[in-house]
Parts: sequence; C-alpha cells; structure tokens
Amino acid sequence: MKGRRLILCMLVVIISLVPNFLWTGSLTPQQTGTDRSLNSITVKHVGQGSWDMLAAPGPNCNLTAIDASSPGIFTLCPGMYQSGAILQSGASAITYDGSERNFSKPDNSGYTFRGRSYGMGATVGWTGLGKKAGTVLNYTYTDTGYLPKVSCLYNESSMWVITNNLEKYDATAGFPNLFAAQGWLPNDNWSAIPDTFHNRSYLQETFLNGQANAGWYPLTAFGSGSRLVAITARNVVERTDRRLLLAIAANGAYSLQGTTLDQIQCEVIFSPTEYAISVSPLNRTISVQPRNDTNTLANDPDPTGALKTRALSEIEDVSRTETTIWTSTIGDALVGNFATFKASTTQPGMKHASLPISIPKTTSYEDRVAKMTLYSVEQSLTAMLDDILLRMSLAAISRTQGTGGVSDAEVVGTVAAVRIGDAKYVYANFTVHILALILVVAVGMWQGWWKTTPRFDYADAVGLVVKVAVGQGGQKAEGSAEGLGLEGWDGDHDQEGVRRLEICGVDGGWGPGMEVRRGRR
Repeated sequence: MKGRRLILCMLVVIISLVPNFLWTGSLTPQQTGTDRSLNSITVKHVGQGSWDMLAAPGPNCNLTAIDASSPGIFTLCPGMYQSGAILQSGASAITYDGSERNFSKPDNSGYTFRGRSYGMGATVGWTGLGKKAGTVLNYTYTDTGYLPKVSCLYNESSMWVITNNLEKYDATAGFPNLFAAQGWLPNDNWSAIPDTFHNRSYLQETFLNGQANAGWYPLTAFGSGSRLVAITARNVVERTDRRLLLAIAANGAYSLQGTTLDQIQCEVIFSPTEYAISVSPLNRTISVQPRNDTNTLANDPDPTGALKTRALSEIEDVSRTETTIWTSTIGDALVGNFATFKASTTQPGMKHASLPISIPKTTSYEDRVAKMTLYSVEQSLTAMLDDILLRMSLAAISRTQGTGGVSDAEVVGTVAAVRIGDAKYVYANFTVHILALILVVAVGMWQGWWKTTPRFDYADAVGLVVKVAVGQGGQKAEGSAEGLGLEGWDGDHDQEGVRRLEICGVDGGWGPGMEVRRGRR
C-alpha cells in the first residue's frame, strides 16, 4: 500500500476510535447530588427564654444524661466538671502550621468540627437519618447564637491580685500555703451578680473589708506560689450588657520570654449572630460559618444575659478547679498556646510567618512578645468560650427535650443521585455527531445522493467485483459506471454488464494492483 493511502487508512482508524471514547464518557454513570428539604432530620436548638432558668447562677450544676442510651454526659457547669477538655481547647487554639483547628464533638456522635464551633451544632448526629442514611451527602441549616470576641490588654491599674496573707506554713513541714486570688477591676460591677452567688456578702465582709465590687477565691501551693494563675470574670455595667471582663493574675513562673500573664485584662463581647452549619454525614464533619448576607442584627438567643454571664463565669470556675498545689493548669494552657504561636512564627515557610496581627518593624522585642502574648491569650479564651457555649447547649437541650424549651431548625440537604454521563463528554459527542451528519449531507449533495451507486453486498463476490469496477471507472474512465452499464445495479448476477467484466490479476492471481475492466463480447 502506498504511503498516502496508508496514512489515510490510519487516519480513518484513529477517527473511528473517537466516538467510542466519547460514548464511554457519555454513558458512564456519575455520582451527583440534588438539593432538597430534609423533613426526616430534626436539628434542635435552645429556644429563646430558656437560658434565664438554665443558666441562672448557682443551680443546675449536676451532670445529666448519664444512662447508656444517651448521646453523652453533659452539664450546665462545664467549668467545674469538664475543665480538662476546656483547657485542651485553650491550649490548642492556635495550630503549629496555621491550619484550621479540628476537634471532636463532645458527645458520642463521632463528629468532628472543622474550624471554630462558635458553640453551635449541638445536636448534630443525635437524630438518625432513617431510610435516607445512605443517600444524604451533606445538609445545612441556620441557627442563632453568640459570636464571642475577646480583646486583651495590659491593665496596670488592675487590683485583681494573688496574695499570701492567709494561712502560711513552714515549707520544711511539707504543708502547702493558702493564698487568695482577690480584688476588683477599675470598671467592673459585681452588683449585677445575685448576692447569693458564691455567698458574695460573706466573702466581702470576711476577707475584703466590705469592698462592694470585690471578689475572691482561695488557692494552695507550696512555697511562694510562683506557679499560681487566677482568672476572674466580671460584668461591666449590667447583666444584660454584651460587654464583660476577664482579668488574669499570675505569679512569677508564668513570665513568657520578656512578658507575663499578670495584669492582663480582656473585654468579651457576645454579638448575636446567625450561623450556617454544614454537616457531612459521610465524613462525620461539621463546619460552622457566620452568615454575612444579613444586614440586620440577629435575634438575641438570651435577652436576659444569663448565658453570657454564666459562660464567662465558667472560665473562672476552670481557674478555681484546675489550680493545684503543684501548678496552674490554666496557666500552662495559656503558655502552651503562646509557645505554639511563637514557634510557628519563627519557622521558615509557616503560614504564620506574616503575623496575623499588626506589629510594626520598629517595635522592640519586649513589645513584640507582649503583643503576641495578648493575641495568643485572646485565641485561647475564644476557643474556651466556644467550647463552653457548646457544652452548655448540649446540656440544655438534653434537659429541656420535650418540654417546649427547644425548637426545631429547618434543614436543607444534598441527597445522592446518579447521572448518566459527564456533561463535557455528552456535549463533545453531540458536536461530533452533528459534524458527521453535516459531512454526510454535504457529500450526499456532491454525489447526487448516490442515485447511480450499484447495490453492494460485501459478502457477495460478484457485488465486490462490480464495486471495484465502478470505483476504478470513477478514477480512470470517463462515464465510469455509465460506461460499464452498471449504474443503479440491483444485484442481478446475470445482467449483461456483469457478465462482460474481466478481472486482470497480478501474475495471474489476486492482490494489490489487480484491475476489473470491461471485456469483449
């Protein structure tokens, strides 16, 4: 076969494979999803007005839902009963590589939060998906909660201190000393807290000389108490005010490479916010994002202010509960988070290399470390407040389920579906076949719609000869099929034009180069 014909044959073979490739892509099933309302899933959240009773100071601190069938063990006082887990949140608020923090949901659902929880998504995984369990790819719902924002600074006028003017023993006797975390802040207001809370009146009269805005709690430690840290939580003006304060007092062991945890004061603002909670049942993950598409302020989940006050006081309860005679675990958590942040900023290629806070290049090393300390403390306290709000929601929903204190949330999800073919292959296949159709029409018009084409059956040897004759006639002789008298041949072997054809082979045989020509009468 000559080179040009070989190339043409190869081109025909290659082109013939294209439709197969396109048809495969056009017919292969593809997994996809479709959005729809999921009435079979119930996501509960705490209704407005429930927190005034649930988060009231003092009561409701016992554990709830301890039976084996419950989704977990919950309490409205996580600072006392679940302080270790809250400290873990504070210690890991900043990740080493700057990635989002992932952590397990504090129940038996097996879900993991990707990024901040903001205290949302409490009952995700509690309600079964029923018959749709294998088809729901993900679902989303909206809920209203608080957005805790923590802003810290050093307040040199803070009167919240750790003193050792209580019981003091000889260190050689092996007894720990008794210290007091006591005092007040220049702009706090304890009058907003009920008088019965921690027996405030007795404490003021006994230890604080009747100071109206003062508070205290005892600490124990060996020796000078160098590893003591104490946090207090106060309202600024009224219980319903969104602004609250946290203050830290720390002894000498908690100096952070040029700075310290002592005299740090943090303002906490709880802003009512609407959140979009996205859940993936397949991956067992939850993602929570504040919604930025609303121009109006979200409804306050608790207009009474009880939840905000209680959440902040749980930070103080963590400090009370976890300070031991050996060390302050809340201080260790704050220092650990700072150490992670500082280490990540000094490693080449780390995402934190360009600090997420603005520090001018002219800033001294001490001031730079101080700003980094305040930022890491802000992140730790924010993570702890998120965790506390989530744990309190879990306990509240567990307690009020079926009593009218909990309302449902509307859920929209993506259900698994099967689509035949990939769109790009379908479009390509359609285009190729349209072009082929156009080509057939063009050739048909050029060939006069093959009116003179003889009948052809590739299994019929005579028909094969006739077609070869017509084809050669078209190339070598004027009139081609007309000259052979075979135009429109209907397959009759006895037709005179057929009987007059002669086959001239090569060296008397079949092969390339043979000809079919019109013979003599």
